[in-house]
Order: sequence, then structure tokens, then C-alpha cells
Amino acid sequence: MSRDRKLMYRLILGISKGDISEVAGSRIGPVHGARWLTLASRILRLYTSEPRHLGEYVCSVLERLVIIIIKIYFKMFSAIKYENTIVSGARHLFNEVQLIKEFCTEDERKIAFKTVQNNAYFAHPENILICMLADQDIEVRRRAIKELKQLRSVEAYYKFLARQGGSHASRKKIREFHLPEVDFNATHYSGMAKIRQKVIKGPCNPPKERVFQTYTLNYKGPVKSYQVSFPPVLAKYTSEDLDKLITTPLTCKVECHTQSCERGVATTAQSVKRRRTESTQLGLALSTVTARQQMSGRVTVKNFERDFAYFIE
Repeated sequence: MSRDRKLMYRLILGISKGDISEVAGSRIGPVHGARWLTLASRILRLYTSEPRHLGEYVCSVLERLVIIIIKIYFKMFSAIKYENTIVSGARHLFNEVQLIKEFCTEDERKIAFKTVQNNAYFAHPENILICMLADQDIEVRRRAIKELKQLRSVEAYYKFLARQGGSHASRKKIREFHLPEVDFNATHYSGMAKIRQKVIKGPCNPPKERVFQTYTLNYKGPVKSYQVSFPPVLAKYTSEDLDKLITTPLTCKVECHTQSCERGVATTAQSVKRRRTESTQLGLALSTVTARQQMSGRVTVKNFERDFAYFIE
């Protein structure tokens, strides 16, 4: 557990008990765009200092922020750190939505749901199916396997049409990833994406295709839909391999959130602050990443001690 995470846990524990004497003198790191833990810790520390001089309205807003940090943010942060693979991504998103509905006011929900929708990558049907395969409920896994086989049959049918020289040969292109529109009233994570069946026009008893409703920021036109594809993570799984997942839930080592992702956010934020144009910002970010890769094996504690001793002598 990192130092920032320990400090935030002790602050939350102290607020819950009404005694923060153990962390009263602790040093909190600087506020940074990619270090939300330190920002949340500073808000908690401000709350414990009884800032009545800020006014009644500011104090009420501060109290709401503390409730959101303790009840939603830190709870989800800890859950993601504990179950950090993609087989838990859709479930994490669903649990976050439920916490927002439980602890946020109506105005706060509008703000939070907008942010969740703009980042609802794990509400995509592909990620939901992966999560369903890892579910402890055998019936949920059966449903996922049935849907995956249906997707396979649709892909096979389109390949058949392409061999016949039909107009569906254009499906031989790179699969596009579209953000789905989230159903915030869903009672289970498997229902977060708005999916419906679509009849394929063609010969030889065509299967029914599954499409989901997509979301585009600031788009106010007609509703757009896109076909559900077979998850690339499961591309090597045969029908027999999928059937084995009925008895044994899926396991995967691919992480849903990594420290390198946070490091990339920090690097991007720094390059934006230091450079004006997009090309120079990209150049600075790439040069920073290249320098880290070149220096990662050279700068170690052992080498530092050796070089430092050389300069002292």
C-alpha cells in the first residue's frame, strides 16, 4: 500500500472515530492532476480543521465532498486495487453507479452520471461478456457463453455472404470501438448496455444480430447503433473452451487500471502546461517517455550510492 493511500485511510478512519490525532502532523503531497488521492486527502484534512471562517455555504459543500470521498471514491478506489483485472471492470462500473444513486443528491447525480457516461468503456458489451464469464453465478456464465456462440454464428454468416460476393464483404475492416449509452436504471451489470436484436437480410436462414445503442459527446441527432463483436481477448477460445467456463469461471491477468496509465496522464498534463501547440506537446511527452525507458536500468539505488561515494572521495 502506498504512502498516500495509507494516509487517506487513516484520515477516513480518524473522521469516522472523531479523532485524527494520529495524522494531525502528517505531510500530504502536492495537488496534481494525476494524483487524486492527495487532493482527496487535502479535502479531508481541511474538513477536520473546522473551517467555519469559510462561510456556511462553503462548509456545506465541503461536507458533501467528504461524504462522496468516503462513501464512493475511496470505496471504489480500494475495490479496483483489490480486483484490478478486466474481468471485474464492468462490475466495478455498476457498483460505482449504485453508490452514486445511493449517496448523491439529484444535482450531484447529473454531474456524476455525465462523467461516468463519458468514460463508460467497461459498459461496452464486449467487456460485459468478459465479466459475465468470470461471474460466480453459473447461470450468468451460461448466458454469456450462449451470447458468445451467437456472435460467432453471426460472424460466420457474414463470412459466408462475403464468399458469395455479397455487399457484406465490407465488414472485413478494422473493428471499431464505440462508446455505449449506459442504462443507469439497470439492476445488474449485464444490462448496462442497451442491446437489441436485429434481423439480418440474407439467404439460408440468417441468425439474429445483436446491436447496442452508442453514445457520442454533444451529439443530438438520431439514435445510432453498432453491432456487438466477439471480444478480441477471447479470440483463441473455441466452442469447447467456452463450454469449460461453465464449471470454471474465467481468469485473466490483463489489468483494468495500471500505474503506467496514471503516469501517462501525469506526463500529458505536464506537457500541456509547458508547451502551447499540439505538436510540441506530443514531442515533449514522447521524449519524456523515451528518456524514462533509457534511464530505467541505469538509475538504481546501488549505482547512486557508488557514484555519490565517488564524488565525496
